[in-house]
Amino acid sequence: MYTTHTSGYYYTGRQLAARPTRAAGRAKLVRVAVLAAAIGLSVLFGAMMHAYATGGDQDNSRTGPAQTNAAEERLVEAEPAYLPYIVVSGDSLWRIAKQHLPAGMDIRNYINEIKAMNGLQSTIIHEGQLLQVPLIR
Repeated sequence: MYTTHTSGYYYTGRQLAARPTRAAGRAKLVRVAVLAAAIGLSVLFGAMMHAYATGGDQDNSRTGPAQTNAAEERLVEAEPAYLPYIVVSGDSLWRIAKQHLPAGMDIRNYINEIKAMNGLQSTIIHEGQLLQVPLIR
C-alpha cells in the first residue's frame, strides 16, 4: 500500500500495473526487426569477406596437392626479382640503370622502375645506399 498526493487528494491503495500501449509494442517490434537486419547484414558481409579471402573456393577437398603447388609456383613466378646493389662513389641512377638495362627497354622507364622499387622520390642516391635493381626479363 502506498499514498500518493495529486492535486490535494490522497490515494491509498494498491498500484495498478501499467499496460503496454500498441505504440510501445510496435516500437519494440521495430527494434527487433532492425537488430535482426543488422545481424543478417553482418553475417552476409562476413561470408563475402571469407569468400574473397579464400578465392571463392570454400570446399578445399576438390583442390589436390598438385593444384595447390601449381598455384604456389605461379605466385613465386609473379614476385618481382631484384639484384641488390650498393651505391659506390660516382654512381648515378642513370649509370646503374645502364649497367643492368634489359634488352629493348627504354632507360628512362627502367630508372622509374628502380625508383618505384626502392621508394625513391627523386634520382638522388648516396654512397653506401643499398638499392634493389629489378631484373626484368
